[in-house]
Amino acid sequence: PADNYLYALSSTTALQQIASDGTISSAGAITGLTVSSGASFITNDKMIVSSYNSSTLDLLTLNRSGGTGTPVTGGTATAISVSAGTGGSGGTFAGAADLAIFPGTGGTYIGYSLNQQLLTIITFPSATPTTATYITKTITGLQNGASEAAFGSQWVDSQGNFYAFDNTKSGAGTTFAIYE
Repeated sequence: PADNYLYALSSTTALQQIASDGTISSAGAITGLTVSSGASFITNDKMIVSSYNSSTLDLLTLNRSGGTGTPVTGGTATAISVSAGTGGSGGTFAGAADLAIFPGTGGTYIGYSLNQQLLTIITFPSATPTTATYITKTITGLQNGASEAAFGSQWVDSQGNFYAFDNTKSGAGTTFAIYE
């Protein structure tokens, strides 16, 4: 966001602020949040929040005491209505431990989440969505197979390439993997 801090959810009711020196402090209470595994900023002071094995998404708006650049004093969440779009492999959005969001065209935003071998691509119509549509695609060739891949951190670079970190060590348990 515009204030150069990282923000993390410590529960469905508490927000933490992380400074560049690693100092963690409370950023206030959150109201209305129903999920809390992962989140990604869609724009300044607005985050899309997801949960592993939950088809629910929330829009979390950070509250500030005096506008952009002033301290965050908590947040207010509202549910996003998620429905299947056309195309893809027809799977159901099953949530994710994290998601990554990238600006699309015409004011839209594209979200990506990887849960085991199911990639979900979510289209948000604006930076303050009340609805979203998704398609799914099955990914093959993952080092840990379909049922063992446990993806944590997920991100998109400035070119729109999606990356996911596989939290499960491969084979004999010696290496992790990052997928592009």
